[in-house]
Amino acid sequence: MYKSDEKGVIRLPILAGSEPDVKLSYISANGANTSYSTLSNHDSQLNNNIKLFTKAVKNIEQKVKLTCVIHPSELVDGRFLPSELLIKLIKKHGKKAILLRSGLGTGKSWSLAEVMQGQNRGRGVAACHRIGLTQQLSNKFNADNYRSVRDAGGEYSDRLGTTIHSLPRMLTTDRTANAFDSGLFVLDESNSCAAEITNATVKNEALTIKSVGEAYQKAELMVCADAHLDLSTVDLLEAAGVPLDEMMLIVVDYPELEGYTVNIWEDEPGDDGKPATKAAFMNQILADVRNNLKVIVTSLSATFLEELNREAEKQGIADGIGGKRLVTSDTPMIDREALTAESYQGDVLTMLSPAMSTGISFNKTRISETGSVINCPDYKHADRCYVVLSNGMDTGGYQDGLQAMMRERAVKDSTINCYYAESPVPLPSASRIAKVAQNESKANKAAFDELAKHVAPGINPAEIWGRNRPNHNKADAFLLSQALRTGEQKRDFLELFVEECQVKGATVNEHCPVSELADGKITFQVLKAEKQKEREEWKQARIDAMKLDSDDVDGLDDAIAKPALDRLYIEEQAVIDFDQLELSERGEWIERFYPESGKGIQNIAREIERSQADTKLIAELVSAGMLGASGGEGDRVRFLEKSTTDKKHWFSRAKYTQLILKAAGVAEVNGELIAGAEIALNAKEVRKMKSPCYGLYHSLKQNPEPAIMCGYISVETKPADVKANPLPFMLDMLASIGIKTRKARGKPEWKIQGDSLDSVLGMVNRRKAGGINELKDYFDKITEYIDSYHARKSAQTERDSGNKDRTPDNVLAAMNGALDRVNRPELLDAAIEYFEPFHDRIKAKKLSATVLHLMVKRWLDNTPG
Repeated sequence: MYKSDEKGVIRLPILAGSEPDVKLSYISANGANTSYSTLSNHDSQLNNNIKLFTKAVKNIEQKVKLTCVIHPSELVDGRFLPSELLIKLIKKHGKKAILLRSGLGTGKSWSLAEVMQGQNRGRGVAACHRIGLTQQLSNKFNADNYRSVRDAGGEYSDRLGTTIHSLPRMLTTDRTANAFDSGLFVLDESNSCAAEITNATVKNEALTIKSVGEAYQKAELMVCADAHLDLSTVDLLEAAGVPLDEMMLIVVDYPELEGYTVNIWEDEPGDDGKPATKAAFMNQILADVRNNLKVIVTSLSATFLEELNREAEKQGIADGIGGKRLVTSDTPMIDREALTAESYQGDVLTMLSPAMSTGISFNKTRISETGSVINCPDYKHADRCYVVLSNGMDTGGYQDGLQAMMRERAVKDSTINCYYAESPVPLPSASRIAKVAQNESKANKAAFDELAKHVAPGINPAEIWGRNRPNHNKADAFLLSQALRTGEQKRDFLELFVEECQVKGATVNEHCPVSELADGKITFQVLKAEKQKEREEWKQARIDAMKLDSDDVDGLDDAIAKPALDRLYIEEQAVIDFDQLELSERGEWIERFYPESGKGIQNIAREIERSQADTKLIAELVSAGMLGASGGEGDRVRFLEKSTTDKKHWFSRAKYTQLILKAAGVAEVNGELIAGAEIALNAKEVRKMKSPCYGLYHSLKQNPEPAIMCGYISVETKPADVKANPLPFMLDMLASIGIKTRKARGKPEWKIQGDSLDSVLGMVNRRKAGGINELKDYFDKITEYIDSYHARKSAQTERDSGNKDRTPDNVLAAMNGALDRVNRPELLDAAIEYFEPFHDRIKAKKLSATVLHLMVKRWLDNTPG
């Protein structure tokens, strides 16, 4: 094993030595004086033709002081990144963390796969951000898919494809940690990996970030690759403990959009004053299809595609060969993975949502007899390409827009038409984002203080938080920087998008007039009417849906049975029977559960149930969500939620929900919650202790910060404003759980209509009478997991022991067994010879039968004949 230097960095053979004849470009730290030179420090030649100084690159250079630029002349066929050049650059500069900014279509993944093949017997790990991309990544790196081998127990693999979600577990499991040792660690699409850590799918952000640092330490070399790599990757590495002076930025100067024109339309009103661009964009797309043009549409807005798909259907463009294809996040995974350059050939209209923002290239090429990469002459590229962009908070960033736009990189007319829609709601300011982060920190401390009252003496919740979320301070700083950067990029979406397009060589035409687009049947009014019609049809399908029992659910196709499943969900949650209701009443319950905006009634019911629950039970669930739960030493911590989990607010929200219900005149009568008569709310009455509103008023008057902290009052509110006049904030708090108020005519007084809670209180009472207790059910799951610790540990020990017993310890038996499993025993001599580099590891029982089987299978797959 190699020793770390004084900085804690492992120096390995590939990082040693000098290669003075490598050609490269160097950009100084301030972004000026760009020159091309060899890696020796002389014979520099000024070159001012590099177009790489985007805001993203300049920002990186403020931190990372070494930047190398690879000129197009250094690329294979002027486009593809050679692995030999990467290796030489790495050897020369001796940096361990490489930031590779290489555009789409430059073959960076294939190049890195070749680098990995040359690392310590091909050892390494390639990680991406999405499970759906793991197999594709594994194929590129000729690696085992971690998901396929993770449960084998005792099995070893030298090369793995995985996601960042799995890194913590891989690094603590011998059979998979082995792949990191002295190998190449690749973060593919590293910006997306950084963004994924902020998403709901990563529960323990701090542990995941720490695992990136541990993987870096174990590996010989780490490469972060992304077509639009920016500071989010750098910040992730910093949070993981990677020193800035160990980072090197390599930028591939490939103008991937050279010769292209990008036209951008923004929203503008029509003659009637209504927005016209969206409808006109759809008309143009469908006009092209009717004119027998092959069209591809990529979009950051799934809603746009759903509307376009519906309008195409109305105009006779059907699904299937020679028709249209819509791919969204609802499309089955098997169908999404089947979408390739070949399967796309039969479509006349292909519509891809953000679910397909990565992983597919329609730029079909092949290898010629001379080894050069050429376009397939018989491949039918799209005639027209359309892209829908938006800076809405529920859509991707400008980089996702670029990724979507470049899906079809060989569109025939070299023109890409974009429609940009501004967010319909105001974007959060930097100050609001910072206040939310500050509020989270305060809420954590308040929750720890409350939890300390319910745990055994000597147990410190804050210490457990730190132990189960290692490196959480740096992780919190990273999450804040990500949130601030995302907000900034949303606000500057179009500016950044245009800049990147121009840098990549495109001619960009902004503010294209809507008059240039085709006229057609689609208008703003048509789309609005269709949306209303679709909502009514959706609602009617649930009103008319067949009745199901819980036992009928298994095996049902969710897409086909969705109306019936939604009906079952409403009936079970609200404890009602649609068969006993009028059709209009069914419609009302559907609207309550699935409103077009705002909270559903089930969320309000759960809020009320938590306010009535035993505090000790709430404490147990808050503890599990914030601190996790495990059965003992070495046991996997489960039930842990994101550091931003709403459970930290449960104590405060329960308190305020009780005060809100009391203010509305709700009282418990014979075990049921009952709303009282109308209550007057005015500045004079709330000050009286006999008023039902007094408790809420007094609490806000004394200290409103907990109400702000738990989200009942906006985070941007100043406590002094609440103290000065609690009344308007009380009205907002009442409305937040569905309580209606009526302003008295001519008076500064409101009437609180407690009966507006009748539906939700009735639902809460029926759930209680029916024995529905979701809090208790979840607590029972936690208890069951903890109680099964010893059985779980025993099973793991037995499984590992069994696998070790099945691990061969001599080469002949190992090869015989592996070849028997693939029915090729006649290849014994060839296999023994081919796998000679692994003989010592076989004799040391470091390769299990399963891994040997996979290795032999891969050998056969890559061996002609």
